[in-house]
Amino acid sequence: MLIYVLKSSFCLAAFFIFYKFILEKQNMHIVKRTFLILSLVLSFSIPLITFTSYLEAVPEIEVQSLVAPLVQDYSLSQHTDLIEYTAKIETNYTDLFLKFSYLLGALLLGFYFIKNLSEIIFKIKKNKKIKTNRITTVLLKITTTPHTFF
Repeated sequence: MLIYVLKSSFCLAAFFIFYKFILEKQNMHIVKRTFLILSLVLSFSIPLITFTSYLEAVPEIEVQSLVAPLVQDYSLSQHTDLIEYTAKIETNYTDLFLKFSYLLGALLLGFYFIKNLSEIIFKIKKNKKIKTNRITTVLLKITTTPHTFF
């Protein structure tokens, strides 16, 4: 499942970068919307595609004939040292790196969200408000594009 999420995230990032640098400044709104919807569908379906390649299996007799002389030369203590040494070499930090990267990204985006949310709350408290029915409109002193929250 982790591999699927990583592949899907990579596809989303690639489509987003393409959109940001190439399509964002264009005036073709229908094409942009279509691209965004298709990029979501493709980013969730591309990781499901698998490519298989077939390898010829090595006969077990050859492997045993190669390994047997090596194992016979070692005494029991040297053999256990060899096993411990290979166990130390096979430590894989990929999972740890991916978890750290995910956590770092989540923390940065969470910090960014809290910062923006506090700015919106500050603007609401600081500026004049007009209430009509259940909608509150905040009048800002600076010129900005209109936006909503929730």
